[in-house]
Amino acid sequence: MEQCMGKWTEKISQAVSDVFSSMVGHQPEQLDSIADHVQPGLTAIVGLTGEPAGILSVSCELATASRIAALMLGSEIDGSEEDARDALGEVCNMVAGSLKSSLSKQDDRCRISIPTVVSGTHYHIKSMLYGEKHSVTFRFEGHLILIDLQIES
Repeated sequence: MEQCMGKWTEKISQAVSDVFSSMVGHQPEQLDSIADHVQPGLTAIVGLTGEPAGILSVSCELATASRIAALMLGSEIDGSEEDARDALGEVCNMVAGSLKSSLSKQDDRCRISIPTVVSGTHYHIKSMLYGEKHSVTFRFEGHLILIDLQIES
C-alpha cells in the first residue's frame, strides 16, 4: 500500500482520462499547477471505506457540468441543472470506481459510497478525515475541473 500512495496523482489522471474518453468523448487537459481559484457551482463527493479510506470530490462550474451532461447524453444542447448534477455525480462515481479497480490487485477491501452532489456558489467542503490530500486540475473546453482525493493516513 505504501508504494501506491506516492502515485495517487497519476492514478487520478488515468481514471479521469478513462472516464472522460468513454463517457464524454472528450479528453480534459491536465494542468501542471493546482487551481486554487476554481469557483465551483457543483461538487460531487464519493466516500471510500476500507483500505484505503478517503473522499474523492469533483468540482466545477454549473455550466461545465451542464456541458458534460449534454455530451454524456449525446445532446446538442447543454443539460439542465438536474442533468448537470446527475452527470457530475456519475463522473465522480466512475472515477472513484476506476481508482478502486486500480487497487484491486493490492487490496479488495475498498468500497465506495453513492455520490452526493452539493450545489451553490458559496460553500466549503471540510472533511473530518486527516491524511494525504492529492489535487489535480483539468481544463475541459476552457473551463476548470478540480479533482481532490483525501486519503486517511
